[in-house]
Amino acid sequence: MLLSKWSSFIRSALRHRSPSATGRRRTSHGFRQARSMPAVIQILEDRQLLSGALLTVTTTSDAVSHTGLSLRDAVAIANIDGSGDTIQFDPALSGSTITLAQGELLVSCSVLISGTAGGSSGITIDGGNASRIFDLKNATSNSKAVTITDLTLTHGNGLGANSTGSGGAIVNFSKLSLVGVTFTANTATVAGGAVDNRSTLSVTNCTFVGNKVTGTNGTGGAISNRFATISVLANSTIIGNSATGTGSTGGGVGANFTGTSTTVINSLIVGNTAVASNNDVSGTLSGSSKTNLIGIPLGKTLSDIVQTSSGAAVLANNGGPTQTVALIGSANNPAYNVGTSPLATLSANVANAPQGTLTVVPVSSAQYLAAGDLLQIDSEIVQVISIAGNNMSVMRGVLGSTPSSHTSGTGLLITDQRGQLRHASLPDLGAFETQSTTLSITAPGGVYNAGAIAVTDATVTSGVQTVATFGSPYLSYTYYAGTLSVGDIPSAIPLPGAPTNAGNYTVVGNYDNAPGYRPSTSSPVHFTISQATLTISAVTDTKQYDKTTTSSATPSIVGLQGLDTASAVQAFQSVNVLGIDNSVLYIVSFVVNDGNGGNNYTVDSSGTATGTITKAPLVITAVTATKQYDATLTATGTPVVLSPLYGSDTVTNLTQAFQDKNVHGVNGSSIAMTSWSVNDGNNGNNYDDQFSTALGTITEAPLTISAVTASKPYDRNTSSTVKPVATGLLGNDTFNGSQVYNSAIPTTYPSGATTLSVSNYVILDGNLGKNYSITQVNTAPGTITLTAAKLVFQDAPVRNITAGVPIYSTTSPLGTVPVSVAIKDPTGTYIVNTDNSTVRIALSTGTFASSGASYVEIQAVNGVATFPISLSDPNALLITKAGSYGMKASIPALPLVTNVNTSSNTIVAPDVVAQLTFSTQPSNGTVNTALGAFVVNAVDQYGNVVSGKSVTLSINSGPSGATISGASATTNSSGDATFSATKLSKTGTYTLKASVTLAPNVFVTVISNSFVIS
Repeated sequence: MLLSKWSSFIRSALRHRSPSATGRRRTSHGFRQARSMPAVIQILEDRQLLSGALLTVTTTSDAVSHTGLSLRDAVAIANIDGSGDTIQFDPALSGSTITLAQGELLVSCSVLISGTAGGSSGITIDGGNASRIFDLKNATSNSKAVTITDLTLTHGNGLGANSTGSGGAIVNFSKLSLVGVTFTANTATVAGGAVDNRSTLSVTNCTFVGNKVTGTNGTGGAISNRFATISVLANSTIIGNSATGTGSTGGGVGANFTGTSTTVINSLIVGNTAVASNNDVSGTLSGSSKTNLIGIPLGKTLSDIVQTSSGAAVLANNGGPTQTVALIGSANNPAYNVGTSPLATLSANVANAPQGTLTVVPVSSAQYLAAGDLLQIDSEIVQVISIAGNNMSVMRGVLGSTPSSHTSGTGLLITDQRGQLRHASLPDLGAFETQSTTLSITAPGGVYNAGAIAVTDATVTSGVQTVATFGSPYLSYTYYAGTLSVGDIPSAIPLPGAPTNAGNYTVVGNYDNAPGYRPSTSSPVHFTISQATLTISAVTDTKQYDKTTTSSATPSIVGLQGLDTASAVQAFQSVNVLGIDNSVLYIVSFVVNDGNGGNNYTVDSSGTATGTITKAPLVITAVTATKQYDATLTATGTPVVLSPLYGSDTVTNLTQAFQDKNVHGVNGSSIAMTSWSVNDGNNGNNYDDQFSTALGTITEAPLTISAVTASKPYDRNTSSTVKPVATGLLGNDTFNGSQVYNSAIPTTYPSGATTLSVSNYVILDGNLGKNYSITQVNTAPGTITLTAAKLVFQDAPVRNITAGVPIYSTTSPLGTVPVSVAIKDPTGTYIVNTDNSTVRIALSTGTFASSGASYVEIQAVNGVATFPISLSDPNALLITKAGSYGMKASIPALPLVTNVNTSSNTIVAPDVVAQLTFSTQPSNGTVNTALGAFVVNAVDQYGNVVSGKSVTLSINSGPSGATISGASATTNSSGDATFSATKLSKTGTYTLKASVTLAPNVFVTVISNSFVIS
């Protein structure tokens, strides 16, 4: 660039500036993305240089730019400013590569170049294999402090204005601090494939991979330290670098020069090569160097230490702002868990301070620390800004941590290149710290299937991040028999692999040899392989009864797994015949060949089947017998068994019987088996019983038939309700017969003896009586008696009678024969003259004047009740109330005796008029004029109205010479005689006399009240 253009550019930049602060960031995985530095100023579009300015690169261009700030611009401005500027990168450039097209970047000032301070990440500076990247030239006093952090420097080739051919990426003539920088694919011909240190150098958390020095007698494939000091090379990884020229040494670090001091701690320098000697480090390290791994130990390979591919270390994005080489997390790794920590301790108490402020922190020794380092003090994270002796200036509370006070003696823990915190005790060697993991596995389990049952689900986490799952090549599982605790595991004998047999097991998962992550072991997980279900079932079978339970059929076996086999024996549950498909077959025994004594199965051998045991033939024959008829089928003799029996079976209780109880003549009856006991444990049902009959004889039994003494009331016939009897009937045989009286009329009266004879009979023996020989007795004494059965009016009441006259009978002479009732036999023929019952005659309505009741009773004499006709007799049938009366005769004490009613009612007529009454009195009237109607009523002595009687009026008192007309009237049915035409001839006061003539000169009269005729 022409000087005039530079002058114009710088003047423009100096006119404008704007201060700004930036902070440290962490990704979701906890990796560092940015570093923060104090007193920073953001250079905007119009830039003006100020001491400690913050210059933000905004373009990947390598040209001088007036629309943005390139890295080359920023370096130029910082060189001019000379006050310790900070160069950072716009976040928009994250992941970008800046390729140098105009040669190396010459830095002649104190400056911080940070790949993350501005919030960016993944910035790569590429020399394009055309030049060196940085030339840190400080010819005056080597006092300029340069810090480079969190960048990837690649493809530098050592060509530059100074010491050309040395320092493929950087040649250092200042005080250089490298923090979190990755160097890869850089080349030099003389020394320092990546860095050639000619002054003072500190390296922390840096990775060198694939750098080389190619010239003859070259040295330091990664770093050369020539006549200079590496104050500390801490926690860095130098791997896969080489010195390829003839006579070259120190494929990793070349420090074999006079006056050189090289201090290395907690670093990994392996897998480097040199043609002549000292593959990893040439020269002698200072005495303060410690806990490093230099060279691959005997018996180890590079892949035991770091992640490799095709034998070479793998540089990959493992989180953080740069690519790194992941360390293998395994106790087998010689770089794992062996580092020194802490690298320093506080030598005084540190007070609390606000986040983002600077604090001077005194430490026991800053020998292994460098500017830019991130340190953890208790739970606070700080960043080293500068170091003066054993005092550090640090920024408080970075990475979002909270500042706090700290006590003297507290250890300072450094992070790895990615920003991950290292383990407080025994960290890993190199720039990469493996992270702790937690392994959890899911219990497998299941049902036995003749195959291995193994873990199928596992998760490895580091913090909140899942870093591996089932199927990861770094996961392995150890299986144990039984349910083991953590304390049981060390002494337990592992199984050769995942178990196959049913049982309880314990599995422990192991996560090991994973790049980037520490090994972990899961808690013992218990699981069960359940027994598979094996169903062994009986199958149907048929056989003839043989007194055994054996079955020749092969049972069904379902559920065998893999190549397992099994055999079984079945049998009938019972030896007995139970009918078609009524026998039950069951499993007697079985053997399971599963290599585990059958314990891999839950065997269900309960499955039964139905089968059939058919009957065995059994032939039994009856023998001949003779007996007299006894109404039973019994027969003497014992039947004979003709066929064989099985086992201990026997036939006992053999009996036989006639098939018919009746008499059929000599050898006319059939004898058959009636009972037997087959003692086979099955009530004889195990045999098919087949019988033969025999012939026998039943003879007649004697039977006597006799008439039976009986009596009956006379009923005009000879029949008898009493049956004759048969003596000698057997069993349920019955006899039905009849007998008769020799005469229908008793031989004596009223009762007498007679004779009964058997008239006919039937013997109900099912054989028309042929089962008996009969002796017949023809007669028996009998009696016919007369008994009261019905009433008859022997002398019936008359049809008509006058009130007050005792009722007499119609028997002549009239009025002299009383009414009588005869008590007769059922036929009404004979009077039962022995019956003196009280007979009642009751009216259908009304009462008898004699008894004052509706009936009259009188005791019969010799079977006849006679009712007196004396007017004074209380038992006379006396009625004083005129009317029509029905009468019924009965015997209250013998309600079964048939009552008798009169054939017709008796009419009781009124007696003669005994009294006249003016029921309506004559009223005043007019002479010779008909009086108003008035009535005269006529009744007999019992109050019965008398009709049809002529009533005559006469003047009882009145004017002399007066006459009366209309003075005759006849009583009607109500006994009333009505006068409506009566006239008187004179005026005056009158009384009238009404009269009825009963007989000559015998009158019944009545006088009226007086009345006046005018």
